[in-house]
Amino acid sequence: GQKLTGVLLSLSQAAGSLSGVVTTLSDSAPAPGVTVTITSGSATTLTTVTQSGEHAGAWTAANLPIPGTYTVTFSRSDLQSQTVAVALNSAGQLTSGAGASGGIDVAMRSAFAVVQGTVTQQTGNGTDPVGEATISLASGTQTYVVTSASTPAGELGHYQVGQVEPGTYTLSASRKGTSPTTVIITVSAGQVLTYDPVLIQPASVSGTVTSGGVPLPGTEVDLYLTTQYPATVYRSTTTGPDGSYSFPGVDAPQAYVVEARNTTTGPLGSGTIVLAASQAGVLNLEVGSSAPVTTTSSTTTTAAPTTPSTSGTTSPNPATGTTGTTDTTASTETSSSSSSDPNSPTVGAGSGEPNPGAGTAGETLDPRAPTIHDGISWQTTDNSGMETTVLTATATGVPDQMDATWLYSDDGSTWTQVAAPAPAMTSGGIATATLVIDSAHYGHYKVRFSNGTAPDATSAPAAVVACVPGDTCGVGS
Repeated sequence: GQKLTGVLLSLSQAAGSLSGVVTTLSDSAPAPGVTVTITSGSATTLTTVTQSGEHAGAWTAANLPIPGTYTVTFSRSDLQSQTVAVALNSAGQLTSGAGASGGIDVAMRSAFAVVQGTVTQQTGNGTDPVGEATISLASGTQTYVVTSASTPAGELGHYQVGQVEPGTYTLSASRKGTSPTTVIITVSAGQVLTYDPVLIQPASVSGTVTSGGVPLPGTEVDLYLTTQYPATVYRSTTTGPDGSYSFPGVDAPQAYVVEARNTTTGPLGSGTIVLAASQAGVLNLEVGSSAPVTTTSSTTTTAAPTTPSTSGTTSPNPATGTTGTTDTTASTETSSSSSSDPNSPTVGAGSGEPNPGAGTAGETLDPRAPTIHDGISWQTTDNSGMETTVLTATATGVPDQMDATWLYSDDGSTWTQVAAPAPAMTSGGIATATLVIDSAHYGHYKVRFSNGTAPDATSAPAAVVACVPGDTCGVGS
C-alpha cells in the first residue's frame, strides 16, 4: 500500500454549548427555577432550567450544532420573559450575545409591582404612625388587602403589598373610628411604588358632667357600646376639675351610652350618642334625681340632619327611661319639604341631576331616595411630597349599607367608572363618600349613592382642579 507523509489535519468541535447565570434585576439575587428555551432556524429546540442551591441561577446547554444562530428565551411565572439572540462559530465560540463573563447572563424584571408605605394618623400635635390600619388595592378584577404593622416599634404603620399585577387601582386606607382615605394609583411591572396614607383624627366623645349647673370633678364616667350596656364597659375615665371628660380614638360609626357614676352610690345619669367616622361627638350630662340628660352631637363640616327639622326634639331616653332633649344646632345643612311625610327628602342645593325618586313638580319624592347635599367639595394637601386632592360628597335620608361609585370624565361628556362601588361611611341616615386623586387625575367627577332597594342619587358634575393647599373648593364650599 501507499504511505502518505507531510499531511496536516485540522480537527474541530462537532458541537457547541451555551451557559450563563440568571439574576433578578431588583436585588441582583440568583434566580433558580427559570426555564431556558433554546431554538434555531432549523427548528432545533432544547430546554433546561437554572439551578438552585450552591450554583443557583446557573444554566448550561450542550450538544448544539455549530456553527449556528440561536434564540434563547428565559421565563418564570413571576418574572417578565426575556429573549436573547446569540451566535456560535465553527469553533463553538460566542460571536454575539455574550455577557461580561463570556456567557449569556441576564437580569430579569419582576412581572409584578410592589406598593408599600407607612400609614400615619393626624393628632393634635402632627401625625403618628399607626398599626392595624387596613390597606386595600382594588381594580375591576383584582383585590389585595393587608394590615399595617403594630410591631416591632421600628416598623409601626408600615405596610407592603407584593405580587401586584400591573394596572390602575383604588388604594384605600382605613382604621376603626376614622374616615378612610382613598387615592388612584397606576403601577407597572417591576415598579416599587411608595405611598404614605395620612388618616384624619379618629372619632371621639367628650363633654361635661354637672349638677344644677355646677361641675362635678372626680366623677367616674363610663362609655358603653349600646349593644353591651350595662354589662360591659368599653372605656372609663374621671372628670377633671371643671367637670369635663374625654374619650379620644373610639370606634365609629357606632352608637354609645355615656354614664356618670358615683363610686359609692352608683349611677347618676346617662345619655346616648351616635358617632359617624372621625366625628367629634359632644355629650353633656346634667345629673340629679330628676334632671334631664342633654346631648349635643358635634358634626364634621359635611354633616347634615336626618330630618327636615332644625329645632330640638324631645323623646324618651333609651338609656335612662327619662326624657332627653337633642340639640341639632351643630348641623350645618338643612332641607325642607312640602310633603307632610317627614321621611320624604328633597333634592339639596347644588344636587345637579334630579333625584331619581322625584316625580313631576308638586309630587312627593320617593321616601326611600337619598338626598345629595351641596354637590362635591374638595381640598388640596401636600401628602409626603405628593400633591393630593380629597373629594367629598354627602347624602342624607339614606338606608344602611349604601355604596358610593365615583365617575370620571376628561371633558364632562363621556363618563367612566373610577373603580368598583365602595361602601360609603353611613351613620344615622348620613352617608359620606370620599376620593383622593393626584395632580395627574384632575378632570370632571361625580358620585352616585346606591344600594339594592332605594333609588340611586347622583351628584352634580364637578370640574375638579387643584386648590391652594388647605383651602376647600367646589360646590357648597
